[in-house]
Amino acid sequence: MFKRSEEPEFHNLVIPQPLWEFLTFCEVYCSAACCEDSAFEQHHSLIRRKIIDMNIANQNGQAQFDSAFKQLKDLNEEVKKLNPKTENDQVLVFVEPNTEAHEFQLNLDITPAWFSNWVAVFDEIAIPKAVEEND
Repeated sequence: MFKRSEEPEFHNLVIPQPLWEFLTFCEVYCSAACCEDSAFEQHHSLIRRKIIDMNIANQNGQAQFDSAFKQLKDLNEEVKKLNPKTENDQVLVFVEPNTEAHEFQLNLDITPAWFSNWVAVFDEIAIPKAVEEND
């Protein structure tokens, strides 16, 4: 059980590029600095749109997506290891390349579900390696 009287702990988490480029594309309701997790629409159609836009701009959207998905899975595993000590523990989210000041923060108790939801969204888009090899 959480201890209410203790000061909250702060955990730092860095979201690398290109993952942040995909996530920020889904920051449609508000800014994460203001509304935290509520600023984002976690939907595969936005991620697909970002891949298409990157391809049009000759930025190899599928390769960027594959790299971002790997980064997301790694961060998801890192987040699962964080253990809240108080009910108010926070995750300070930093974004590469600016790791001097945090971009936004999340309550630690919702952070694992938030990242797991992103993994599910990205997983809807991922092309299985067996399909790629048969093409």
